[in-house]
Amino acid sequence: MSPIIGWTANRIIVSVTNALPGWCLYEGIECNADAAGTDYGRVLFIDPPFLSATSDGSLPPSIGNFGKLQRLVLSSKRLISSIPDSIGDLTDLRIMNLQYNRLTGTVPISIGNMVSLQYIGLTDNSLRGALPPTIGSLSRLMSLFMSDNLIEGPLPDSIGAMTSMVELHLSRNSIFSTLPSSIGLLTDLRYLFIDNNELNGQLPAEIGTMESVRYFDLNHNYITGTLPPEIGSLTKVVHLYLNDNEIGGTIPLIIGSLYNLQHLRLGGNSFTGVIPSSIDEMASLRFLDLQSNFLTGTLPIRIGYSLPNLADLYLNDNKIEGTIPDSIGSMTTLNYINLSNNLLTGVIPSTIDSIPYLYSFDLSYNLLTGTIPTALYSMTKLEFIYFDYNYLTGTIPSVFGSFTNLQHLKL
Repeated sequence: MSPIIGWTANRIIVSVTNALPGWCLYEGIECNADAAGTDYGRVLFIDPPFLSATSDGSLPPSIGNFGKLQRLVLSSKRLISSIPDSIGDLTDLRIMNLQYNRLTGTVPISIGNMVSLQYIGLTDNSLRGALPPTIGSLSRLMSLFMSDNLIEGPLPDSIGAMTSMVELHLSRNSIFSTLPSSIGLLTDLRYLFIDNNELNGQLPAEIGTMESVRYFDLNHNYITGTLPPEIGSLTKVVHLYLNDNEIGGTIPLIIGSLYNLQHLRLGGNSFTGVIPSSIDEMASLRFLDLQSNFLTGTLPIRIGYSLPNLADLYLNDNKIEGTIPDSIGSMTTLNYINLSNNLLTGVIPSTIDSIPYLYSFDLSYNLLTGTIPTALYSMTKLEFIYFDYNYLTGTIPSVFGSFTNLQHLKL
């Protein structure tokens, strides 16, 4: 492969300290042919699409010499250096994609000088330290991808100044702070992923102003307090993942206002009280996870009629009592039902034979009585049946022997 501004077939960015004549001719380099001066000042794009690294490389301080650079794309190129402070000299840079490398060190303070940036890709590196407050100067930034690093410290309040932000991805880091109230200023934000960090404290009421958000994912953190009622203003949200935190109190009735919601995950928290009746208004739901809380009361009697598109229902490990409503048979798209470890009584409803694609049915550890309904005999797609630790009687149906997909049967 021909060398391109310091790349060779075996090494990436060995050096760009000396101008190499004719580099604008190589694949992956685009220059402004009309610009005067050295090649440094003419290079607009560094984006070698087919260049693969066979050994480690680095980003040298001289990267800052490319003052007119607009796009720097070096993802998956085995870069092992830190990001030099001189990167802040690239004030015309719009796209910086350095994902899937082994970059170390911290995000330089000078990043705040890169005021033309619209996209930052730093996912899957080994960057440490806190996000610098200067990042708030990037008012044109639309996409920030920095998941799968070692970022720690607090989220800076200045994040609210990044008002063009559409995507914010900080998953799987070690960020420890509250979610700053300034996050509510990101009114164009559609994708918020800060899951698997160490966020703590209560969700700020200001999240209610983020009315453009579609994906809101803060699962696996240490968030406490209660769900603010302002969450009901997120009427465009499709995925709401707050599972595996320490949120308590009751699930507010206003949750029913999220009529576009398809995935609701609140499991693994400390919610108390009953399943809100307003859940009947969430007809778009496909995935409902309220497992491992302290919910009481009964199952909403119309739950099956109200949630006809539900595919996954996880209400296990609560303190729900009463009977399983017949309306569950109207959930004809269900694949998984887990109601185990509750206080359910009565019989298994015969209407379950209307659920043709059910793969897993877990009613274990309840107080159910009666016999296994004959309606179950036609549900041959079942792979997992868990009815153990109840008070069921009668004989074990021989028809289970013809269930060719069945992998686990516990009675």
